[in-house]
Amino acid sequence: YIKAEENCDEEMKGFIYQEIVQININENFELHLKYINKAIEHDNSNPYFYSYKGQIYSKFGYYDEAIKFQLKAIELQKSESVFYKRLGDI
Repeated sequence: YIKAEENCDEEMKGFIYQEIVQININENFELHLKYINKAIEHDNSNPYFYSYKGQIYSKFGYYDEAIKFQLKAIELQKSESVFYKRLGDI
């Protein structure tokens, strides 16, 4: 994915950043934040990116931050039930 990031057009970068985060959610905290932040920079209106960021914070024990980003995802797309589930899981 890192190599793909260098060679893809702008339209695909958000997808690639999201995939990097999903593949290794149990790995490196800083690496996950780096790529989810890039995804958010690329498309800051995508609620799934904020939800994934919340999952990262939750996985590593940063629950206040996790809640903040799940709430941001809900704010952007109130009808997505998975965001409410993830908020309840924190």
